[in-house]
Formats: sequence, C-alpha cells, structure tokens
Amino acid sequence: MIYKVKNMYLYRVDKRQFKTGAEILPNSQFENELQGEAQQVENILNETRPNGVPERKYCLFLFHELTGALTFWLKYGGNIYSVIPFSQIYYMGDMNKIDNILDLARFSEDADLLRVAANEYWKDGTHTFKPCFEFLVDIAKVVGTIATERELQRFKEECKKLHSIERTSIYKLLLNR
Repeated sequence: MIYKVKNMYLYRVDKRQFKTGAEILPNSQFENELQGEAQQVENILNETRPNGVPERKYCLFLFHELTGALTFWLKYGGNIYSVIPFSQIYYMGDMNKIDNILDLARFSEDADLLRVAANEYWKDGTHTFKPCFEFLVDIAKVVGTIATERELQRFKEECKKLHSIERTSIYKLLLNR
C-alpha cells in the first residue's frame, strides 16, 4: 500500500548536519554498522518486506510523533529535524514491533518465529499498545531543526528526573513551536 500524505510535518533523527531546505537522502551505510541480532532482524525485515517497498537501507525513517523522535534521540543521539516527505511514503510501521523482533532474536534462534514477527511488522492495521509510527520514504526536505543542542541536553536531564517525555518543559515548548 502506498500512503499519500500532503503537507505533513514529520520528524527525522539523524547524526548528519542539515540546513533548512536541504534534502535528506538515506544513509545506506547504517546496515554496515549493525551486528548480531540487529543485523539478523534487518535481514529478516528485508526478506519479508511487501512488494513495492525498497530495502530498508534505501529508506529514510521519519517519525510521525515528536515523542517517537525524542525517544529515539534519547537512545541514539543526533539532530532532530522537522521534515516534509519529498517522495511517496512506502510504508507506515510501528517501530515498537522492531524492538519486539529484536527481543525475540536475543532469546530465540527460531527463524520461523522471527519471520512471523517480521510479517506482523509489515501487516497493515496492527500496532502495539502505544505505537511509535515510522514512515519509510526516499527523500525528505528539512523544514528546520526542532531544538538546540542545549535544549536537548536540558530535555535529557529532565527526562531522567521525571521519567517521562511528555512532562518535560522542553517537550511542551516544542509542541508550541
């Protein structure tokens, strides 16, 4: 299924630096850095992907919600950009399901079970209790950087104290920008 969305702002977390108006292309090198279960899960996701969806290394992953981008940033760091998809959206999946597949890969070597879990990621209309939707696209255009490095550091400190993204002052500030 091809998702068509116009005038939609999404979020991109990326270690690369971009200016407003720049086009972001996939960094296909990310798969070269994967090891162990993470590489195994990417391979299975690529093997089970629907027709018409490029391999994941040829896609950008854009977050639908600010909370998803901030959660990912807390785990991996980088820059958070507000972006507009500049190509068709190939797929919208719940990123939490990928974490579930990673957990399965850590505790089971059952390839059939991993394929079933990967197919569940690719199944339209299913999601976890609190989904973290990611959109797979070819290109996105930067609208702007959503927070300064200082704001993100303050956000990280508040998150540790409050154990919540939505309760931080920076999250509330960013929602109103």
